[in-house]
Amino acid sequence: MINENRKHGVNGEVFFFYEGLKKYPTFFKNLYKEKTHYPSKTN
Repeated sequence: MINENRKHGVNGEVFFFYEGLKKYPTFFKNLYKEKTHYPSKTN
């Protein structure tokens, strides 16, 4: 995430997972439009 911020010119600020989700929900809904299917856990 830090590298993405730097790549887009956002220097000195970092969004950690939950902070960004709460503050910019529309951005993330547009970025990740399809649901993710997680693999089932097998032991």
